[in-house]
Amino acid sequence: MDRRDFIKKSLKIIGASSIGYLVSGTPLILGQNSNNYELVAVQGGSPDVMFKKGIPYLGGLKKFIKKGDSVAIKVNASWNSSPDDGGNTNPTLVKTVLQACLDLGAKEVNIFDHTIYNADTTYRVSGIKNAVSGTKAKIVPASSPKYFNKVKIANTKILNTAEVHELVLSADKLINIPVLKTHGSTKMTSAMKNFMGIVWDRSFYHRNGLHRCIAEIFNYRKPDLNIVDAYNVMVRGGPSGYYNSKVVTKKMQLISTDILAVDVAASQILGFKPEEIKYLNDGKDLNLGKFNLDELTLKKIYI
Repeated sequence: MDRRDFIKKSLKIIGASSIGYLVSGTPLILGQNSNNYELVAVQGGSPDVMFKKGIPYLGGLKKFIKKGDSVAIKVNASWNSSPDDGGNTNPTLVKTVLQACLDLGAKEVNIFDHTIYNADTTYRVSGIKNAVSGTKAKIVPASSPKYFNKVKIANTKILNTAEVHELVLSADKLINIPVLKTHGSTKMTSAMKNFMGIVWDRSFYHRNGLHRCIAEIFNYRKPDLNIVDAYNVMVRGGPSGYYNSKVVTKKMQLISTDILAVDVAASQILGFKPEEIKYLNDGKDLNLGKFNLDELTLKKIYI
C-alpha cells in the first residue's frame, strides 16, 4: 500500500460523503472558497499546512474573524509533555491560527487554558509559549478564581451555573483548538471535553455527572470555530500519557463550526463508535450539532 492509498484508507472512516481533492490554485488561508463545507477533514501534512489547506473550504478564516475582533483561543496546555507526546495542542498549529487572526486585523488574540499542572511549566514544555513569543498575541492566566465569573446556563439538568473564564464572556470570537487523544474517564477527549478548561470548578463535573456537564456548558456559549489537532494522537494512556501511553503520528486535522459533528468524526479516528462516547449522546440530546455525518457537507483532503 503506497502513501496516498494509506491516507485514503485512514480518512474513509470519517463519514460517507464523497471524497474531495485539493487542486492547484487553492485559495490562501485568509481568503474564501466558493465551496462552504460544514466539516473539513485533512490528512498528510504538517499542522500548519493542513490548516492552510483546510480552512478555505469553510469560507476562509476571514469568514470568522473581522478587523477589530477580540479573539480568544482555547488550547489544551494541561500537561508537562512535548509536542511529540500528543498531550497538548500542537504549537505549530497554535501559532498558525493566532498569526492568521492577527493578519486579519484582530485587535487582540489571547491564548488560555485552566491547566492541570503548573501553567508556566506546561506552556513552556508544550512549545506553546514559544509559539506565542514574538507575536502580538498573549497567554492569559487561568490559575486563580479571580479570572473566572459565575454565569447562569439555560435549559440544563445539572450545570445550571458555572464559573467560566473571563475571556469566554468578553471575546468577540472564540476558537477551540483541542488535541485528540484517549481519556480514562470519558474514552476520548477532543473539542467538547476541551471546554472543561474554561471552567474553574472541574470537580463539579466529576461529582455530579461528568458527561452531561461536558455537553451542557455549550448551552452558555459554543466556539465559533473548532480545529481538532490529530497530528500526534495518544491512542492509549490519555490524557496525561507518560508511563503506558502510545502515540501514533496520524497527521490529521478536523475543522468545523459544529462542535458535535467534529467530535463524532474525531471518535472515529480513535476507532470508537460515536454511540460509545456518552457525552456525544448527551450533545445529541441537547441538539448541539449533527450526530450523523451523512447529514452534513464533508470535505476530505489528502496532502
